Amino acid sequence: MLRSARELGQFRVKTADGVFCGRIKDVYFDDSIWKVTHLVLSIEPSACGRKEVLVAPAEVAEVCDETGEIRLTVSAEDLEQLPLASSVSPVCRQYEAFAYSSPGARKYATGVESNPHLRSAKAVIQYQINAGREFAGTVADFLYESGDWQIRYLGIEQKFERKTMRLYVLPQTVERITWATQRVVLRELNPVAVDLPADRESVDSRAAA
Repeated sequence: MLRSARELGQFRVKTADGVFCGRIKDVYFDDSIWKVTHLVLSIEPSACGRKEVLVAPAEVAEVCDETGEIRLTVSAEDLEQLPLASSVSPVCRQYEAFAYSSPGARKYATGVESNPHLRSAKAVIQYQINAGREFAGTVADFLYESGDWQIRYLGIEQKFERKTMRLYVLPQTVERITWATQRVVLRELNPVAVDLPADRESVDSRAAA
């Protein structure tokens, strides 16, 4: 089943023992294999004090549309054992650290995992799309397969006067993602048909209205 990475933030997160613990604030993915690697969970103050931790896709038991919940395999007690979100650094934060803060640059050189292919979905959404050196819209979403968390499609929004059109392309059409220019460059703009669940179709129709 295809799911929207962007919409994961609308769900409340519940631990294995039934405690609501926060919401997903970002989704990290590897753009060399186009797969979700981490979910950034912001823990609510009432649970353990506000902080952000990393949840592995394997630690998600279920995303339930009916209840609006993401259920984890992790107990409330074990939340404290999850790695801090600051223990890894997506590309956007790597460049920000080097560009704006030499102390930050030193921090990334001493212990924080800095993968050149690790991307923040929150950061990349709203990047411009370029195809054949022409502006082709903006990144609107990433659709992933719920079973293996593989990203199957990039959602692109194109605006024409007062109308917005949503289309989808395969991640294999991406030539590069550049933080400096906030762009995703495609080898070609080749939209594909996507078989969306009924609830996703309704979301897209509202977005395109």
